[in-house]
Amino acid sequence: MKRIQWTPAERQLVQENMTRAIVDKKLVSTMEILREGQSVLPAGRQRRLSYATVHNCKNMIAEARNRASEQLRNRKLTELALKPVAPAPVAPPAPAELSLGDLFERLVAEVTRRVVAEVRGALVEPLPEPNLTFTRVKHNPEPPSAPRVPKTGVLVIGLLNDQINALPQFNTLDLTFLQTEEALSRPNCRRAHTVLMTKFINHAVQDKYRKADNLRYCNGGTSELAKLLISIAIAEEQK
Repeated sequence: MKRIQWTPAERQLVQENMTRAIVDKKLVSTMEILREGQSVLPAGRQRRLSYATVHNCKNMIAEARNRASEQLRNRKLTELALKPVAPAPVAPPAPAELSLGDLFERLVAEVTRRVVAEVRGALVEPLPEPNLTFTRVKHNPEPPSAPRVPKTGVLVIGLLNDQINALPQFNTLDLTFLQTEEALSRPNCRRAHTVLMTKFINHAVQDKYRKADNLRYCNGGTSELAKLLISIAIAEEQK
């Protein structure tokens, strides 16, 4: 039986899925981590699970564990930073005979409390609110130093905004998303590949895009769409 060789895009998807499995599902067994990691791939691209397969993927599993540990550590630091600071107790009025030493100690304690509160506040940076009005999303922007890889344009019609955020990232695909109303009101959007989410569109959209290049129909949700996009990415890499 020929051994399955993963492409760089597939290896990245498996690596990210293993990291999520360790963080969210608290998996510790290497066999379970590898099984969950490659579940994002189509059945024909998944390797047969065995101790030999786990041994060959030991570097990927180790890297996934390191990334998961870093995410859990950052999550813990964020939770500590968000923990509210207890208000300082109100000191009773100082008696008239309070010494200079007592006044100095109280002043140092108050300054220390305020500095600690400011440092904690600086650690917690406000997260930008997601802008769900955009219909065009570019996944996994590459660092400036990385060589630019030509991306294949893919148009997906019918996916909801919250479903877009659930998709994995693709380095080789330039994804454009249109909802049903936008697809009908705007001129035809032409991309190298077009995917119609049949559960979320009507016949008018299908009639409008029935002559689109490389038209595909997705009859499921985000999981089926992810597998379809993987097959497109693999086909483009093999050209």
